[in-house]
Amino acid sequence: MSKKNIIAAISFIISLALMFVFIFPLFSSVKVMYLDLSQKRQEIEKLKELLDKVEKISQNYNNVSEEVEKILLALPEEKDLPQLLVQFEKLALNNGLLLESIEFGEISKKEKKDFIRNIEDYNELNESKKILFTFPNSFISIKIVGSYSAFTNYIDALEKNVRSMDIYSIKFDSDNAMRNLFGDSGIFEFNLGINVYYK
Repeated sequence: MSKKNIIAAISFIISLALMFVFIFPLFSSVKVMYLDLSQKRQEIEKLKELLDKVEKISQNYNNVSEEVEKILLALPEEKDLPQLLVQFEKLALNNGLLLESIEFGEISKKEKKDFIRNIEDYNELNESKKILFTFPNSFISIKIVGSYSAFTNYIDALEKNVRSMDIYSIKFDSDNAMRNLFGDSGIFEFNLGINVYYK
């Protein structure tokens, strides 16, 4: 064997040894890093899915909280006369009516004995009335002046109002004093009896 071949063989053996000592561990560390990277990607995907779920829950919570606020507005816990007065007057003005007077009654508390005493009447009520029947209520008497079409718009506005209430009586009049004041212009005086409900 020539000296040249011996040097080539030794170089080859040294290069193989260097490959085993340096390059193969480097490959195995790169393989481990690649596995870690794929795990991190999977974790990121799971976190994205979790974030999407959290956003959906947050949106649902916001929708529910808006509904809860509407319910709280529909059935307040205590008498809110200033708010009701402003509400009825604003609805009257928006519909071309004049709010002549308003009287507020006391809140009637519903107790079990009242409920049982009126059970025959309760059975005749429709479902929405059955629900409202159990809540305390206060009666309000309103006197408004205006045309019949404005009055029907006012009734529609009361129906669409967020507050839980129902009209239990409607009376209207076009007496001599009204005719003298407005002539035959179709202006009437309307008297409404309204129940407003509370929690």
